[in-house]
Order: sequence, then C-alpha cells, then structure tokens
Amino acid sequence: MSLVDTNWLKENINDVKIIDCSWHMPQAKRNGLEEYNKDHIPNAIFFDLDKNSKIDTDLPHMLTDISSWKKIMGDMGVENKDEIVVYDNSDVISSCRCWYNLIYFGHDPKLVHVLDGGFKKWKKENKITDNKEVITKNSVYSCEENIELVKSKKQIDENEAKKVSEKLEGILGLIDQMTEVNTDSIEPMAHALDITQPLREDKVTEVDMREKSLK
Repeated sequence: MSLVDTNWLKENINDVKIIDCSWHMPQAKRNGLEEYNKDHIPNAIFFDLDKNSKIDTDLPHMLTDISSWKKIMGDMGVENKDEIVVYDNSDVISSCRCWYNLIYFGHDPKLVHVLDGGFKKWKKENKITDNKEVITKNSVYSCEENIELVKSKKQIDENEAKKVSEKLEGILGLIDQMTEVNTDSIEPMAHALDITQPLREDKVTEVDMREKSLK
C-alpha cells in the first residue's frame, strides 16, 4: 500500500483527486456522510462505502460488479489517469477498503494512495478544512477486474488441502528413504552407548505358598 503524509497532500492538494471514505461501526453511532458535510479536506469527494458495495447480499461491503463500479467512478468524476488520495476519519481505517476497490477494478496502483494518519492527523496539524460542497463533472471510467486479488472459500479450502497433501507426501517420502537404507551390517536394537540393564535379574525369591494354604 502506498502511503502519503499530510505535508505531501498539502503541497499537491490541487493536483490529486481526494476521496473521503469515512465509515463507522454501528455501535459508534456516527455517520460518515454527516461528518463529511460538516468538515472535510478541501476538494474531497465522499465515498459511501455502504452504497458503493454489493447490495444484493447479506454480507457487508462485498465488491460490487464492474458495471456498477464504472458508474460510481463516473458519477464521482474520477478518470483513469487521476492520482488519488483516500483518507478517513474512522477507527476501522475504512479508507483501505476504497483503496482496495480501486486497485481491484484496475486503477494504476502507483496512482492510488492512503493518507497516513487520516483526517485526525490532518486536523491535529491545524491544516485547512472546509464544508463546501464539491461539484464533480461526470467522467468516462474504464475498468478491468484483477480477479487474482480475490479468493473464494473453495479456493482457500483447496489450498489448505494441498498443503496437507504436500506434508503427507513429505512424510511418505521420508519413510521411503528410510526403507531404502541398507541395514545389513547393523545389529538389531544396537545402541551407540554400552547400556547396562538397570533392573534386577528376574529370579524367584519367595516360596509359592498357594498350594500349601489349600491343604
């Protein structure tokens, strides 16, 4: 992941597209869009993580389809040549999710950055913010999915099974190597050290009184 610091963004603020991808856990009782409308980095466009994810599923924030992503980027005025800085004001670092979406759908990874320290650090350093509405001009955005960045549960299960199989093959291979070793000159149970039997010799030391007691 490419991080940029707040000073770099300040110096290049007019040369990059800035995206606010603040999202909060439900129990936080915070609303990313409402906070954005009150205060954000100048020129920042809000990215609604809930609305811009796959909507026909019960799972949260799944990748949307390629046609929907084209429209999302087009409505935000993002072009393929744009250098982008994503930030958030969230405890769960939600900016990384938008960064991943951009990379997955084919934006040049060299042009996509996450703001180190996010909006909290930006404000702590008393850098300028505003609440102005950002007007965007629709763009034509092209996408290409990098499907190798996503693995299905089946693929993960198959990968785990492959690892187990490889370990078993390794063990069986070791057994095969051991069986091929010539042990003709090795005495059975031979030991490197001259070990003396520590137990006493097994001798009868008491008379069997059983028959005598039965008389």
